[in-house]
Amino acid sequence: MGQVYGDYDPGLAQGQWYPALATDGGGYWGDDFDGVPDYSPPAGIRGFALAAIFVCIGLLSYWGDASLAAYFAPLSQCLVAGLAIVLIFGVFSSGASVVFSAECILWLLFFLWGLVGYPFALSTVLARDGLITLAKLLLTGLVVANAVNGRRAFLWLLVAVIMAGVLASLGGATGMARGVEEAGYGTARAARSAGLFGNPNGLGKLMCLGIWAAVVIMFSSRSKTLKMFMVAEMLLCVVVIGATGSRQAMVGIALLGLSTYWFLLRKTSQGMGQKTAWLIVMAGLVLCAILYLTTTAHWERMARLFEEGQGVDTEGSARARKQYLIGSWTVELKNPLLGVGYDCMHLSLGQSGMHSPHNSILGVAGNTGFIGWMLFFGAWGLIFRRMHRLGKFTLPAPDRVILLSGWLLELLLLFWSFVTVLTNYKPFWVLQGAYLGYLIYLERTYAPKASRG
Repeated sequence: MGQVYGDYDPGLAQGQWYPALATDGGGYWGDDFDGVPDYSPPAGIRGFALAAIFVCIGLLSYWGDASLAAYFAPLSQCLVAGLAIVLIFGVFSSGASVVFSAECILWLLFFLWGLVGYPFALSTVLARDGLITLAKLLLTGLVVANAVNGRRAFLWLLVAVIMAGVLASLGGATGMARGVEEAGYGTARAARSAGLFGNPNGLGKLMCLGIWAAVVIMFSSRSKTLKMFMVAEMLLCVVVIGATGSRQAMVGIALLGLSTYWFLLRKTSQGMGQKTAWLIVMAGLVLCAILYLTTTAHWERMARLFEEGQGVDTEGSARARKQYLIGSWTVELKNPLLGVGYDCMHLSLGQSGMHSPHNSILGVAGNTGFIGWMLFFGAWGLIFRRMHRLGKFTLPAPDRVILLSGWLLELLLLFWSFVTVLTNYKPFWVLQGAYLGYLIYLERTYAPKASRG
């Protein structure tokens, strides 16, 4: 039976990290990248399953009662169950290590702490339904983490992120959306594009993830044709984001551009001249994207962010989110130990028509107390620590690009934690699980030889 993977132990030998490393199903060792031995195991059925899972879950990351959602939900659950069976068979047949690290333990404890607070929840019905959903998402993340057995499997997932964004954006263009454009998301000049399932902010977030995936693929690939396709994908994402009018996505574009330079291009460039050139290029691209967005029908929503203090925010969205943050903090202070019950924050905020506090940074604390907050964000902090530690490893160039690009993803998700409930955001758990699995793969494969027994 397979062994459970814990934290990185430099005393372990290579054979204990990854059994039969050099002969695993067609994987290969080579010296193709900067003289660093490169191992890239085939994804096999894992890659296709990961891609299918994210396409389904990515399209399900919207609110609403779209008819197609009823089909995608059971399909994604069947795919997760099927992939889990494949992985369990692999564990018993080959003795491969199981990914169940400290991050997984903390997130499991977060779920268990939610169960402790369940009897005291403001609504046990809401808490029960929320915890059932969380259990499914945690299981999905764990299965995905174990499915990522290398770079190729992770790249399958990135392609799926792009595909999901393209498919979701077709809703507004083809009329397949459920009609939210005409039911509350319109502006004085034009309706906001809501995508396939009818939520402009959900579509905007998915397109930001598409930009991130395109950046990773473009800088980790040698194919000039593929790089051109990724540039086209990023342009499409910017256009769609402009049509959604999603402020969290517009800010996300700027954040992705700045972090791409700081965490990726600056660290992979040779010499000050190349770093300066990339700085100019990225600054120019971000500026062009912002200038384009100012010409869209919904840039006025960004302008309202600066006018809100003067009481000009007629839409009230920014002011409402600010009130949710303040309200979340107040609720947490009154219920510091267990919170008000998982997914019950909106009841305390006095927003009976809302189904979330519209933030995670304090909403998690309001739902599960300070202990729950520390467990959830503590696991996230361990991912940052693991990324920092792996930055000291000697890695093949493509793997180093993917590792450094993880900072872009994590910072984007961290920003969104101020404006959305990530605990219920399905792509969050899939991407976190996949990236955690990839980080553990890097540790198992490229642990420094000097530190091995």
